[in-house]
Amino acid sequence: MPRTPTAFADAELLAITRALQQLDVAHADNRAFLRRAFDAIDRITGRTFGASVYRRLLAAAGVARSPSGQTVAAVIAERKAQPTDAVEAERRGILDDGLRAFLHKEIRVALDETGAGAPRLAVPATAALSATGGNTVGEGAASGILAALLTQRVATLEEENRQLRERAATAEASSRAAQDEAASAQAALAAARAALADKEAGLVAALQAATEELARMGERQAAAERRRALETDAVRQAYRAERDTLAGRVSFLEEELKTARAGVDAYRQALRGRPS
Repeated sequence: MPRTPTAFADAELLAITRALQQLDVAHADNRAFLRRAFDAIDRITGRTFGASVYRRLLAAAGVARSPSGQTVAAVIAERKAQPTDAVEAERRGILDDGLRAFLHKEIRVALDETGAGAPRLAVPATAALSATGGNTVGEGAASGILAALLTQRVATLEEENRQLRERAATAEASSRAAQDEAASAQAALAAARAALADKEAGLVAALQAATEELARMGERQAAAERRRALETDAVRQAYRAERDTLAGRVSFLEEELKTARAGVDAYRQALRGRPS
């Protein structure tokens, strides 16, 4: 049995058309455009389709591109090879574990550096102090130095973290500004394209109306020429009939004239033969 064609709601088709037209303006490369176009279609419909359905939607949206079947298949294969949400969550968990391990390593390095430097930084024992008292003072000084180094290390890490956060916030703000600017440019291009399409539709309608008016004028002229031809034929026929009638009348009158002349001649001869 033949497969039933995939159907879409009007709202889905409208959203897909708008998204594809904006992506068509924003991305000149076919691969980048197709990847984002297929993602937009899947996001709007909540489904994944084959190459034929994607091509049908591109044609319905009025996209003038004609990517090869090899390019479409390659983009679909790349999208299938992308990690799923579960894999992405696992990857983020691994990154978090690595970050925690890195912090623990930094703390251990700080502790090791502090332990190695404590004997050099300890206050030297004097002859007035006993061995026990000298050890107690050295341990207290080492503990203070360790706490100071740890505090300094934590402050350094916090400062670096703050700077990284500021840089990340600045980069995010710049990215958002660029995205807003790109969205504005895309909206302006879409509006310009819609205005050009409306203007083109108006010109096409005006041209079609002018063509129809010319056709109607041609029909009227042809009808007038036919009427003139018929009138001319009628006049010619009437002229011929009148000419034939006049010719017949002239012939009849000539015959009557001949008869009258013959009668006159006979009458004259009769008068001449009568005695005086």
